[in-house]
Amino acid sequence: MLRFSRKLRGAVRGVIVLLAVLCAMAPRGVAAQGGTSTASVSGKITDATGGVMPGVSVTVISAATNQSRTVVSNDEGVYRFAGLAPGKYTVTAELEGFAAFRQSDVTLQVGAAVDLNVAMKLSTVSESVTVSGQAAIIESAKTDLSTVISRDHRDAADDFA
Repeated sequence: MLRFSRKLRGAVRGVIVLLAVLCAMAPRGVAAQGGTSTASVSGKITDATGGVMPGVSVTVISAATNQSRTVVSNDEGVYRFAGLAPGKYTVTAELEGFAAFRQSDVTLQVGAAVDLNVAMKLSTVSESVTVSGQAAIIESAKTDLSTVISRDHRDAADDFA
């Protein structure tokens, strides 16, 4: 059996403690190794002429969970969603007076930074007129002619008789 000196045992103990501390501080998983476990979607919103569009409501909807997040484009027409879980999403953009934009099946992978620029188009104006009321009742099978006489008309007729 080998006998270690006190100095050697102290050095071994120090190395073991150092290794334990390093293992405890070591990165765990992909996210801690400088990567990320989420994705992002961002882009610029313009009109048909290429002008930037601030104030557009942009919504991202997860196909897996049906959860949604909404942001509003800034003064430069830029929007950004960060921290999205990997998966499939639908992105919509809406502003009054413009046709709604919808992009389905936007697939996000781990660490992806997807650029999705949107060109908004003017919406067509549509008007609808709703008419309500009752149509006159016509009895096409009855050929009699009849009229309703009110009490005032009957009393007036009695005065002439």
